[in-house]
Amino acid sequence: TGRTFGRFRVIGYGGKGADAARWVVRCACGAYEHRKAKVLKAGLGRLMCSRCDHLQELKAGRVPPSHA
Repeated sequence: TGRTFGRFRVIGYGGKGADAARWVVRCACGAYEHRKAKVLKAGLGRLMCSRCDHLQELKAGRVPPSHA
């Protein structure tokens, strides 16, 4: 807990999911989400919440797939 990965700060253990342990993380914008430890450590995907990811896509002029 307390470590930072991208825009996420690890808040605490979120329990075991179907395939891996999950951690509660807080984005720099204040949103809370769950992430797998291996995803955080490996830097897989974008290390930001879905809300920040959506805004970044809009600012770049791309429409996210869920709104196409």
